[in-house]
Amino acid sequence: MTSVSQTPALETVLAYHRAWTSGNLDSAMGFVDDDIVCRAPDGAITGKDAYRAYLGGFSQMMTGLTDIAAFGDDQHVCCSTARTPR
Repeated sequence: MTSVSQTPALETVLAYHRAWTSGNLDSAMGFVDDDIVCRAPDGAITGKDAYRAYLGGFSQMMTGLTDIAAFGDDQHVCCSTARTPR
């Protein structure tokens, strides 16, 4: 992935994303606030422990993703990934 410049917000999101999609939940959870509220398809997930359990439930399916695009400013970030063909 080539980047002209990366904002702190983009760097943080990419580090978090790469941690959990590589199966490193301990590292990923270092980016998550204790009071997280995640709006998931099954409803709201509240708190870091509940979010870790939720993320851990499907993180193994997400390993092997490759970043294909990422951009952002000081407040908004968008990144796209794809599964690497095996």
